[in-house]
Amino acid sequence: MGADFDLLSGRLWSRRLGRALPIRSTYSVTPDPPETFGIAFIRVAGEERVQAVACGLIGTRPSVITIYNPLARGAHELAPFARTLDEYLTGYYSREQLPRIWLAHPAAVTVLDLLGYRYQSNRHASDELRMMGQQCRALCEEATFPGQQVLAVASTLLMEHIITGQSAVEDQHLGALLAWINPLKGCDPAIESQRRSLIPAAALLDQARDKQVERLRRLARKCTSSSELESTNSQIRALLEEGVAQEWSLLEEARAAFWQLGLAPAPLRYTSRLMEESRERLRYFVSVGTKPPSRPHSLALRLDTYEYMAALVEERDACCDALVRERMRKAGRVIAVRVESVEQPTPGRNPCRLILTTDQAVLRVRPGTWLKSVDGRIQGWIVALAEGAGGKRRIVFRLLKGVRKGRPRVGQQFDMIDTVTFDLRWRKRAVYKLMRQDEPSVVYHNRLPQSLPRHELPNGLLDLAEGKSWR
Repeated sequence: MGADFDLLSGRLWSRRLGRALPIRSTYSVTPDPPETFGIAFIRVAGEERVQAVACGLIGTRPSVITIYNPLARGAHELAPFARTLDEYLTGYYSREQLPRIWLAHPAAVTVLDLLGYRYQSNRHASDELRMMGQQCRALCEEATFPGQQVLAVASTLLMEHIITGQSAVEDQHLGALLAWINPLKGCDPAIESQRRSLIPAAALLDQARDKQVERLRRLARKCTSSSELESTNSQIRALLEEGVAQEWSLLEEARAAFWQLGLAPAPLRYTSRLMEESRERLRYFVSVGTKPPSRPHSLALRLDTYEYMAALVEERDACCDALVRERMRKAGRVIAVRVESVEQPTPGRNPCRLILTTDQAVLRVRPGTWLKSVDGRIQGWIVALAEGAGGKRRIVFRLLKGVRKGRPRVGQQFDMIDTVTFDLRWRKRAVYKLMRQDEPSVVYHNRLPQSLPRHELPNGLLDLAEGKSWR
């Protein structure tokens, strides 16, 4: 109820002001490296086939590739794109740095993923195209991990950082979204966004160009002379170049609008782990492949990685972003506490317990929940919860970190958050290694072990006394 009301009030306030409003105080991604790569696609409607690509460093003139017959089996036209992408990624691998690739919207991610599936193991494609397919699949696989820092999808990032005066469905159109972020002077952004919504922003040609391209392709199949065919193909190329140039301009505008939101970057100590994990995963996916996990252990490890990365993202947002922390406070996951007393028989030594009080109405904690302070100097777990005087909650907190130097004073007030991260993947790998050595049939084999005959007990004590054996 509270979250829905905040969302509604935010959209109403944005509509009244006539511009988008930020819902975060920090960026969720690290700043772009000096060389940032961009990719814009034009696909065939309903076929998910690429018919034009614009790629290159953002801020420079991109390389444009057009495909006259995107439904043909050949793919040699994509070779320049494969070389450009490989040169960019290889350069960052050699420097042990993290690349950054920008796409305009989720439709472009889908096209990139399908390119990877089609060519990464295609025996009829060249080695260059197979490498391109493997790299595309690696990028899209990395994009599934929370907090990844490689693939930046402009529309997704913008919707995570701002709220507009239109519906969430209308926000899906990148052009309509930009109408609220960069409103035109003297123009209602609601009207301007509706006008922009008529122009496709999903890696597609507009209706007029698409009809012309299809008409020219039908004419090309009927051409009898090479000069006539070349003239028709030139017209197709011009229309495709216009369409992909429009997509590239939309991508550059969205990226510029994102970095012009004026938010603060998150401190490096909260993002360095996310960057390191992204770099190692991307290197592994490119070199080994992206075969989906199918065995119990690999599936469990993948889920553990997802959970660990989500915990890192929550910790970064709760510690660095005041707006996100306030929303977590309303959900009961951030607690504003006051130290009522400190129980420590020996100063500077364990055991040490804090008696905390809070007047928050919503708490999503229970005995056993691990909490820490926003600065990370205090950490421990809740021993007990009770009702205090004046409607306050009383928390008995076992202090484990900060016993000597970080111990708070009586009367001190601070925030406690529940985003305490534990990386137990290494321990699970060790357990799985021992299980693999034993290889229980239920887990590792397709058939169960052979059943053994059932032994029946003697009928009574008399049979047992007479020495009758079990059957």
